[in-house]
Amino acid sequence: MAHAHTNFATLEHGDYLLENNAWRDPDQAEPPQCIFAPPGVLMGWNWHWPGDDNSRVVAFPEIIYGKKPFRSENASTVLPRKLADLQQISARYAIHTPAIGAFNTVFELWMTRDAEAQQDSIVSEVMIWVANHGLNPAGRHVHTFASSSGPAQLFEMDQRYLAFVLEREALSGEIDLLSFLHELQRLKLISADNYVTSVEFGNEIAYGQGVSIVEDYAVRVR
Repeated sequence: MAHAHTNFATLEHGDYLLENNAWRDPDQAEPPQCIFAPPGVLMGWNWHWPGDDNSRVVAFPEIIYGKKPFRSENASTVLPRKLADLQQISARYAIHTPAIGAFNTVFELWMTRDAEAQQDSIVSEVMIWVANHGLNPAGRHVHTFASSSGPAQLFEMDQRYLAFVLEREALSGEIDLLSFLHELQRLKLISADNYVTSVEFGNEIAYGQGVSIVEDYAVRVR
């Protein structure tokens, strides 16, 4: 089994990059979480974060597809792409997360001004929460979207943070991520000229302990 304990360490798995992403203390060499990937096991991560404060997310162990603006690697040859040029962004997924504490399960898409997808070119962080256990999205509630995955409440802060929260938990299935971006474009919260740089999937964690086993995962972009 391949595994990584150190902060911001990565493991490659096909077209995907797993990151042991924790930022409560960036100088902490080994945060209380670990990512793992084949051979030998399914991919995923575990964590044991102390505390009881659900107002501050401290970590986001995740799977990256594409170019995350905070990293130099690109785990895809398809992204970044201009939103106007995209016909499909979808994901087939199944995740099992026995855990306690405060955490969610989310897709995250970064949008930038250009195809270089550097941190200083970020214009929006778009999230789709498919499950929530004790966290609150930032910003204010501005809209309800009747998505193909069910009703989703949209929270917005300064047009840079845009979070859809599904009303019904969905820990497996097929999700049309592009439809959420098109809804934001219709609301004039993002531009078709911006670039979608990455599709990311994981658990935002405030505190608690648990493990996530990603039993099925495939991103499709065209």
